[in-house]
Amino acid sequence: MYHFILNPSARSGRGLLLWKKIEAELTREKVEYETHFTDHRRHATEIASELTRNGEETTLVVLGGD
Repeated sequence: MYHFILNPSARSGRGLLLWKKIEAELTREKVEYETHFTDHRRHATEIASELTRNGEETTLVVLGGD
């Protein structure tokens, strides 16, 4: 399972357009994933902390941000 953490406002919204292309490919390839959108500063850190809190191996992919 892949966890994608995305800033939908990255690059003035172009990050979201890129995500839609990536998502289409993931769906086509039947890749299991969850999407987590950020909505404030340091939100990606909060999401990553929550996803890894249990200590189990977790695959994170982070798109967008500064």
